[in-house]
Amino acid sequence: MNKIKLYTIFFLLVMFSNINIFAAQDEPYKILYLNSYHNGYTWSDEIYFGIVTVFESSNHPYEIDIEYMDTQRSMSQQYLNNLNEIYTYKYKNANYDLIIASDDAAYNFLRTEGEQIFGLTPIVFCGVNSFNESDIKDLPRFTGVVETYDISGTIELALKQNPKTKTIYYINDDSLTGKSIMKEFEPVIDNYSDEINFIRIDGKNYHEIVEKCENLPSDSIVLFLIYFTDRLNNHFAYDEAINILYNNCNRPIYGIWDFHLGHGILGGKLVSGLNQGELAANQALEILNGTNPIDIEVITEDTTTYSFDYNILKKYNLSSEDLPKDSKLINFDSEDSFNILILHSYNRNLEWTEDIERGLRDKISSVSDNIVFSIDYMDAKQHPDKKYQMYLYDFLSKKYFLNTFDLVITSDDAAFNFITTYSNLVSDDTPIFFCGVNNKIAPNTLDTNRITGLIETNDYKSTIDIMKKFHPKKDKIIVINDNTITGKANRINLEEIIPEYENELEFEFLDEINMNELLKRCENLSDNEIILLLSFTKDRSFNDFTYDESLRLISSHTDAPIYGLWNFYLGDGIVGGSLKNGYSQGAVLGEMINSYLLGTPISDIPIQTSKKDEYQFDYQQLEKFNIPMKLVPKEATIINKPFSIVNFVKTNFIYILGIILLLLIIILMYRNITLSKKLLKQEKSQARTDKLTGILNRRACFEVLDEQVEYCKENKSDLTVCFADINQLKNVNDNYGHEVGDLLIKSITEVFIKNIREIDYVCRLGGDEFLVIFPKTNIHQAQKILDQINNQIRKINHSNKYTFVLSFSYGFSQYDDEKCNNSSKLISVADKHMYEDKIKYRGKNKR
Repeated sequence: MNKIKLYTIFFLLVMFSNINIFAAQDEPYKILYLNSYHNGYTWSDEIYFGIVTVFESSNHPYEIDIEYMDTQRSMSQQYLNNLNEIYTYKYKNANYDLIIASDDAAYNFLRTEGEQIFGLTPIVFCGVNSFNESDIKDLPRFTGVVETYDISGTIELALKQNPKTKTIYYINDDSLTGKSIMKEFEPVIDNYSDEINFIRIDGKNYHEIVEKCENLPSDSIVLFLIYFTDRLNNHFAYDEAINILYNNCNRPIYGIWDFHLGHGILGGKLVSGLNQGELAANQALEILNGTNPIDIEVITEDTTTYSFDYNILKKYNLSSEDLPKDSKLINFDSEDSFNILILHSYNRNLEWTEDIERGLRDKISSVSDNIVFSIDYMDAKQHPDKKYQMYLYDFLSKKYFLNTFDLVITSDDAAFNFITTYSNLVSDDTPIFFCGVNNKIAPNTLDTNRITGLIETNDYKSTIDIMKKFHPKKDKIIVINDNTITGKANRINLEEIIPEYENELEFEFLDEINMNELLKRCENLSDNEIILLLSFTKDRSFNDFTYDESLRLISSHTDAPIYGLWNFYLGDGIVGGSLKNGYSQGAVLGEMINSYLLGTPISDIPIQTSKKDEYQFDYQQLEKFNIPMKLVPKEATIINKPFSIVNFVKTNFIYILGIILLLLIIILMYRNITLSKKLLKQEKSQARTDKLTGILNRRACFEVLDEQVEYCKENKSDLTVCFADINQLKNVNDNYGHEVGDLLIKSITEVFIKNIREIDYVCRLGGDEFLVIFPKTNIHQAQKILDQINNQIRKINHSNKYTFVLSFSYGFSQYDDEKCNNSSKLISVADKHMYEDKIKYRGKNKR
């Protein structure tokens, strides 16, 4: 009986996994990042890196557009007015799910102009210095992170480490940022004035300032606040001024910004742009997952962290053991851990990449359990261009500038080329181990004292020979390949052995081709033709396909046998071949790394070539093409090979018959699910429907409302909308769980649907927010319908049907040719009235 259950589950999984290839992917979050400053400004770039890091780890697709306001260079009212005009025109048709604003200029701009330009799009701010809760009292769409300095915390720490200090020399420029810091610093000076002298080191240029720091007294320290521009208008990069000072100053230097760490400051209680971005992005994800911004508290508490440079601590004979708890320490040499960076060429969740990493970890962890892995994915198949690689280098250098890696591992060509091109991403003596590289590498061009690895070689000849053996009447091989880095290397390697088959086989390459053209070619193959699939993840029009997507499309459009070179194709439509295994690549490289960890110099660990591939075949495909088992090499691995099928059929006929009938049903379903007009309509419908409630979603709501507004304008008709917000949803989620919260949302929806008219629309904007559209209806008529809904809700509540209470706050707005003549204004007015009703509701509950 257990066998029967296992077989049933197995067949169902196989069939449903096939159907899943047609499932619609999640639509990407569409986000606008409004940056107060300019591209290349370190602080705001770090905020952006923090945002991207959080969204990358969410595993949900996203698209971020960046708008730079450049207010550090221009901040006049006329300039801001011009920006308002430009953005109004530029974003008039934009439909963002959320806006993230960094620093005060962007925050203040969106407070005054945001609703006019972007409607009711939720806004998360960060990096804001001048914040008052009253600023967003009437802006329920706003939440975010306030930037706080803790200069006192840095000074207290510095005085503890240097107890004989009598004077603190500080350095600051006269930029807007510098002046803002001084406002925070002046009260701190007053608090310490009885015990410490504070002296600003100044000069007409930075050279004079540095000269004054060369021979400071032994009872002093230096506090470096910010320095981008001197009084002669000389500009300095974020790390330039502090580097110069560190190389010429005889006393320890403390700071308040983490982008100075690693460039000369000893440490301090530091503000982090990366941290600001991460906190804001986490709030953004909460909103995108349904939480109302009004229910997310603005983060105003101290977000600074104690951070230090171990090398500079040692320079001044200061112990790292006396640092505050949870301090971050860079350049720390620990004998207890070994830090490894793994850089993958491709994307997360790719079977080949995961197999390599699994092989690596299994081998390396057998030698030591004190290894710390940092892992990144280049996604080079999606982004092969050099501009992206430059961006990626900038991103990774910022992300890991506090890290010191003991070893770097790269998988496949793109990552190896990247790490050797941008070699200063890690220190000059960091060992590099590579695998999966199938481009030709000349060992004499590499520094073999720090670089070694495993060159991937595919056994084209063995695969072609087995194709000839299995199909002796087929004399033409159709080679399907793309023009990616991998594809080009595949072609070069295959072309080297083609002359060996000059009088036996003809080869035709299908590489410069679109997917639809490829599928037509596959449908019309001649009887003498057979397919060798190398790699086809990007077609001529730059459409992207996963490995299994391309194989399934090709195999569903041809009756010809398909062979391959990698084992991740096996089970999805290829007969088999002499196949490369990602796990073995990782495992062999892991053994090479183990030799290094156990003391073997890299110069004594030569570059290796991957071992001979293994014959692997799919039994179902062998049967499909009538390939007798006696032709299969004895050493081959065969998947999907049945157990004693004859006995199984005899003893389990009824169950098998049921499975066959089920398979027939599933196959019929599968064949009907095609890339046709029917599927397109279905996808469009899904894109307009809220998954939880089945009613119109936010995008569809705006489309319907725009249509109704246009109808009003043309026909002088009435139109009323009602903005409704479920009360206490957050409390229900917190106390009873999200399943009960979802039941609350669906229950409210059901009441709406049963009580509105056929001409009315009820839509879910997201989270706990709904919009009801009443065409050809004035407010008084709409109120009567809402009264019916509220009466129905009271009856449900009195019946004690649920453990929670059904309730919502609401507000109306009516179309008006002058005051309320578009969708955004209708929703805005109704939302404000709803918010007033919400305040009354909360007031009642507090009594």
